[in-house]
Amino acid sequence: MAIADVKAELDRLQQVPEDDDAQATKHARALDSALRDCFADPEFQPLAHQALLAQVADTLDRLIQSKRADRDSSADDLTQLQKSRKQINKYREQL
Repeated sequence: MAIADVKAELDRLQQVPEDDDAQATKHARALDSALRDCFADPEFQPLAHQALLAQVADTLDRLIQSKRADRDSSADDLTQLQKSRKQINKYREQL
C-alpha cells in the first residue's frame, strides 16, 4: 500500500544525518513520489492520515530551513524540497 511507502520514506528521511544533503534530497524526492501515489489511489483516505501528513510537512520544513542556513547547499536541492513542501500543502488543502 502506498501509505506504507510514505511512512518508510519518512523514517528514512528522518534518519539521514544533517550533513548528508544528497541522501536527504534523495529521500525527500522519494517521499514526494510516494505521497503522489497515495493521492492518486482512489481508495486512499487522507482524513485517516492527517497526523502523518503533518509529520511529513514538519520534517520537510526542518530540511528547508537547514538548507537555507547552509551556504554550500545546492540551489537545486533546496528547490526540490520546496516543491515537495508545496505539494504537501496542496494535499492538506484537499482534506
